[in-house]
This record gives sequence, C-alpha cells and structure tokens, in this order.
Amino acid sequence: MKTVDEKFKTVYVVDPQKGERIHLSKQIKQEYIFIMAFSAMADCLKQIKYMPFDLMIFVLRNGKTESVHLTNLKKKMRGKHFILVPTVDSAPVDLNVLREEGFPSVQISNDLEQTREITYNLLWPGDKPPNRELGDPLANI
Repeated sequence: MKTVDEKFKTVYVVDPQKGERIHLSKQIKQEYIFIMAFSAMADCLKQIKYMPFDLMIFVLRNGKTESVHLTNLKKKMRGKHFILVPTVDSAPVDLNVLREEGFPSVQISNDLEQTREITYNLLWPGDKPPNRELGDPLANI
C-alpha cells in the first residue's frame, strides 16, 4: 500500500501572466499536489534547491517565456516531467530537439483540460490520482 508521502507531488507553474497562472493552478489543483507558481524561470530556479519539483508546467509566451529558457535548468533537473503550454503568439516548439538536449519527459498541451489530464497521468502513471474530483463536495454522495 502506498503512503501519503509517495502520492504527494510538487508542481511548478511558470507563467508571466498572474491571472492565467492562478487559473491554471486552480485547474490542476488536487489534494496531493503542492503547487508553486512563478512569473519567470529565474524565480523558479531559486526555489529548486529548497523544494524540488516533480512536474513543471511552462507556459510559453512570446518574448517572456520561451522554450530556450528551459536550458537554464541543470542537467539533473532535466529528467523531471515537463508540460509546455504554448500560447497563440509563441514560437513553435520541436519536442525532438528538447529531448535531444536531455528532456526525456516533455509534452505539449493545448488547453487546460489536456494539461490537467497530462499532469495526472505523468504524476501517477497507471493509477487514478487520489481524491481526483475536488469539484462539488455533494456530487460524490
């Protein structure tokens, strides 16, 4: 049987737009996910030594957050899970190039629902996340 500590995961959300960052965090919120939200990769890098992440959701915005910013991560952190969320104005991303640079678990998501599903599948592969439905508490009665 798994303990709570094995199920507990840390997710970093990097998005320079505060409202969008908060909305994305609410969409993936789940009892066993600790979410840390950042406006820039530099802020995120300062926290990695204190609270390592299991998954990073990186919203790509033209001129602010681009896939080249991932190269600032140390090689040992590149083995973690990454979800890239491109916006309309962002440059296209070649996942094969990122995988060659040492990011074996990188995926692209185009909407919030897909981001949530990829998040849960990466964090708990083959398992249903514990207490996945946090919507209406009366819906489970």
